[in-house]
Amino acid sequence: CFHTSEIFRAMAEPDVFDPYEILGVSGGATLEEIDRAYQRLALQHRPDSAAFQRIKEARNMLTISTRRPPDAEDRQALARPRTDEAESAQFFVQHHCGLEDEDDAPQEAHLRVAAELENGDHTQVHFHGLWAMRLAALRPNDLVEIPRPRRRRLVESNVECIYVDHTTAWVNIGRNGVPAEEIHISYDELTGSLGWLDLPESDRQIRGQYPYWRISSVPPRKSVNVYTIFWDYAKPGIVAQRPYSGYATDTYCLSLLVVDLSVGALPCADWNSEALLPYCSVQVKVRQSPPGALVNMPFLKVGDIVRAHRFSAQRKKERFLNLWWRRHSSIAVANSDQQAAPTVRDLQSVTADEQPTAVASDNTTMSELWNFIRTALQDPAQTISNYLTTSDQLTFQTTEDMVVQVLALDPSQKDILVSDWFGPPLRVRAKTPRLHSSWLFQRLQKNQWLKLRWVSNQPKTDEEEDEETQQDSLEDGGVDLYVLASQITALPSWCNDVEIRAARCRSDPDQEDAALN
Repeated sequence: CFHTSEIFRAMAEPDVFDPYEILGVSGGATLEEIDRAYQRLALQHRPDSAAFQRIKEARNMLTISTRRPPDAEDRQALARPRTDEAESAQFFVQHHCGLEDEDDAPQEAHLRVAAELENGDHTQVHFHGLWAMRLAALRPNDLVEIPRPRRRRLVESNVECIYVDHTTAWVNIGRNGVPAEEIHISYDELTGSLGWLDLPESDRQIRGQYPYWRISSVPPRKSVNVYTIFWDYAKPGIVAQRPYSGYATDTYCLSLLVVDLSVGALPCADWNSEALLPYCSVQVKVRQSPPGALVNMPFLKVGDIVRAHRFSAQRKKERFLNLWWRRHSSIAVANSDQQAAPTVRDLQSVTADEQPTAVASDNTTMSELWNFIRTALQDPAQTISNYLTTSDQLTFQTTEDMVVQVLALDPSQKDILVSDWFGPPLRVRAKTPRLHSSWLFQRLQKNQWLKLRWVSNQPKTDEEEDEETQQDSLEDGGVDLYVLASQITALPSWCNDVEIRAARCRSDPDQEDAALN
């Protein structure tokens, strides 16, 4: 329910946008005079300033027609009021995929937001330019009001959205319905402080606390700190890279898919597929001792807390956010498979032997993330079951995912005997990149619960496998399923999907013995 009178202050008088007055030209000005006025004024302002955008818009409006100078009727039509409170639109933010820009050009930045209108309809709102730069800190359930909404149909998706750019005079924002936190922003005030919409300026400790970004608020090409929840291993998982040096030295890393509270109330089955959520991966480089082995990096479970410090944010394309390892980066993890929320004392450094630095205020953040992921994975309405397949329903017609329990291991053959207790046991062959066939099996344990992504009844190849390994996989027989090692993730015991399958096993005490035999 929207209560505009309680959340938003009264609007100011409409700001009339007159392109002739802005450029300082008469109503009968020629195109040459308009261009000269634009060039003179453009040199006086920065390209990312609000004044420059107004000048550019005024020039564009007056040069639409080249056949004749605008007359008095055209001038009256162009001098339009920018605001009209009666025609404002209000919506709640559901989630968004974060700030996206091109070549560090603020005027090209955009922010795509999934929104719920006051009548219950769902739509997209696209903030462009400086609006996008300053509103990247919007969170789920924030209430936003904009004047005179402009609608535009997107060519690539044929979806109609509300479009907000420099022609929008003001935006009102309320958080948690508290009037004291109300923010009224006009376009000319976007260069100042916006209170709780301001993002951290540094990744260093400030007044005894580390600043943290939400994934959806991470700006591209900036060093950031984040607290996240481990969700999956990103393909290809373990990779070998060749640095630019005079000798052949392999550098190894893992890529972790992570989420945080940016996902809002969206069911976890949609976290990987929703186009307006950030698809965030964290690249983790780990110390090698001895060469060819990965140490310090545990086999993470879904829901484990991952804290990454001083990672460089990069975007390859829309929605995809990569946090890249840099020289001074550090990462720590906390096990979520426990009865109480983890604290900073539970953080274990992945990249060094010493205990990671932390402050007491981090406990609140970790507890919030822990409660969030447990609620999502324990609630049958939100569980990952929506895209899981049981062993008695495998068709291999599409990509299928399973939750299984480890019954036995054969590291020499990279085989795992598993069961989801919906059918007979299955022999699964885990294909791993060359040089690291042992990393996964050193961390797998009997009775452990796993999520297998994209299982197949045909051997898969990995870009890191050599031809000999691929040929061996084609000649092996007796294997029921194949899966890439990078698509195997551990699950916590409290996950609803684990409890469902564990209950089927407990209902028949002799079932496990029969499966092993």
